Amino acid sequence: MEKSKKDSWVDTATGNENFLGRKTVDKSTFKYGTTIPLRYHKVFLNNLSDKLSFGKSIKVKLFINKKEFSAMALWPSSKGRNGMTVQLRYSNKALLEILKEKLEVSYDYIVQYEKENDKKPTTIPAEYQEYIDFYKGDKIDTFVLELIPKSNSISEDEEIDDEEIIEDELDNEFDTITNINNEITYIHKYITSKGFYYTKDLITNFYLSLKTKPFVILSGISGTGKSKIVELFAQAVGANCDNQRSQLVQVRPDWSDATDLLGYRNIENKFVPGIIIIDAAYEAMKNIDKPYFLCLDEMNLARVEYYFSDILSTMETRNIKDDEIITQRLLSRAQFGKDERAYDKYGDIYIPQNLYIVVTANMDETTFPFSKKV
Repeated sequence: MEKSKKDSWVDTATGNENFLGRKTVDKSTFKYGTTIPLRYHKVFLNNLSDKLSFGKSIKVKLFINKKEFSAMALWPSSKGRNGMTVQLRYSNKALLEILKEKLEVSYDYIVQYEKENDKKPTTIPAEYQEYIDFYKGDKIDTFVLELIPKSNSISEDEEIDDEEIIEDELDNEFDTITNINNEITYIHKYITSKGFYYTKDLITNFYLSLKTKPFVILSGISGTGKSKIVELFAQAVGANCDNQRSQLVQVRPDWSDATDLLGYRNIENKFVPGIIIIDAAYEAMKNIDKPYFLCLDEMNLARVEYYFSDILSTMETRNIKDDEIITQRLLSRAQFGKDERAYDKYGDIYIPQNLYIVVTANMDETTFPFSKKV
């Protein structure tokens, strides 16, 4: 293979018949994917189940340490392109975070360069270069990515990945239920087995409310089990405090804006993420196939409109994109200031369809009433 022009791919051989090519990590690696050079088209296209044509994409699977991620191979339809352009594109949050974590030397250089020069680098100096090796998977339309960081010590990471795989296999028998009526029956029986009693009609209403719009207010007098039903319901579907997929947050009476929930810039102009950003939406986006619950307890101890209006407005932007219900981004570019690393990590955070926000509200003389908006 001969290079017709300079690119980020390294011509090398590994002796593995499934080896496709080695790419030097660059700015696109941590955002969108990679463009496949012409000299590698044949080996990549032979691993696809269909023929690429102008403007067409084919769904593929990427594997890193046995973990599977969705991606696509495509021939972009952008105007002005000459000849065939093959790209491997991905947007999975968990995949991007793995790349940033494992290839942090290159990633940190890109972030620092952009901070100092107000643009991303076109090339990465040799002392910061890291690589990704691409292999054919066991099946057609699958590719295996081997990350090559500056430090090749990955035995500890492999142990963590093995634990995650085992946890996924043993997660919860709820995962095998596909019928809605059976799901509700299972949840009700689970809660009853824990020694608590809620009517099946109540569980059904709660379930349907969450599925209709993942924001539910449970109101009533103190001590009637509002917070407990959220905890038990979450446990029934495999979300709990131990796996950090269920979280109870006590609303403070002094909340007067959204900084505690969304984040803020500190005195050093660094972005400090809030509860919803770091503990809820961010993690839920990384594991879109698993439910996450955030319970704001005693929501109306503070004026709801003061600290929650931005989130309510964002919820109203829910739309379907690529078979997933998503919202607009929770934060604007200006809210990050010059903290490029925080923007790169949290700038695209939205409320995913697998994040369920439940709030409890006591209706007594110690709380504030709800407005029409809420």
